[in-house]
Amino acid sequence: MKVFFATFFCTISLFLCAHQKAPLNKSDLSKNAFISSRIIDEKGSPLGNAQIEIFDDSTSQVISTSQSDTSGHFEVSIPYGKMYAVVVSKSNYLFQIINVAIPDSSGYKEDLKDITLQKIEVGKKIILNSFPIESTSIVRKKSILELERIVKLINDNASLLIEISGYTDNVGTEDSNQLFSEQRAKAIVDKLISKGCDRNRISYKGYGSSEPIADNNTKNGRQVNNRIELRILKVDGTEKQNENENFNTEDKKIDLAEKQAIQNKSLSKSIKKDSTIVTDTANLVLKKTENDELEEGVKAQDKKVDT
Repeated sequence: MKVFFATFFCTISLFLCAHQKAPLNKSDLSKNAFISSRIIDEKGSPLGNAQIEIFDDSTSQVISTSQSDTSGHFEVSIPYGKMYAVVVSKSNYLFQIINVAIPDSSGYKEDLKDITLQKIEVGKKIILNSFPIESTSIVRKKSILELERIVKLINDNASLLIEISGYTDNVGTEDSNQLFSEQRAKAIVDKLISKGCDRNRISYKGYGSSEPIADNNTKNGRQVNNRIELRILKVDGTEKQNENENFNTEDKKIDLAEKQAIQNKSLSKSIKKDSTIVTDTANLVLKKTENDELEEGVKAQDKKVDT
């Protein structure tokens, strides 16, 4: 019996030891940092259920995914000491990509300023930050991530038409700046087409230094002005609106035609009436003339008789 209980307790002890959780390694916990922010629309209202994806800048691998809560806030935990790309997206909105450098510091928290998402509407545009400004080459990992987002945007919105717009600072001649900005925009469009995008839905244009958004007298300002933008040219709503406008225009044309017909009819009646009046007047004049001539003839005849 003693042997039985001894064996039983030994078995239980071994079982508990085998299933006991290993103590938490505090050094593992300290390897984490945090990124937080709030997602809002252009009016400042919070956007819930926005998708947040954190990419390791060196590997282009997804490190973490999350969603904004009803107040628009999110917070994600990531390893510190790396560069990350924070991709924020939501259906019917233009995406945003924010590059973040997390220092080699345990427990560090990067509290980003509010991230604004724009509705997909005609005229809206976003700056594409991952494409190099010093050359027309776009082959690098950061650019690939942004290219894939543009491809997804186009594929998710079947009637969307976009323009890739190139801009420069004011260094150099306007002709060279315009050509360079156009070549950069074209290089991106060519890459998008190579990824399966419909060439009829993507256009490009170089604007040179004609539309600065910062001071060209400073180095930072010139860097800001050297940029690539994605601009929305057409969406579903615009097409329907244009159709309605065309319909209304046709209605207006019909109304104008009817009014013109009525005016022409009235004018025709007026002309006919005037013509009748003129004719009647002419007849009266002619009749009066004939009467006058007849009266003169009678007088002459009477004069002869008297003689």
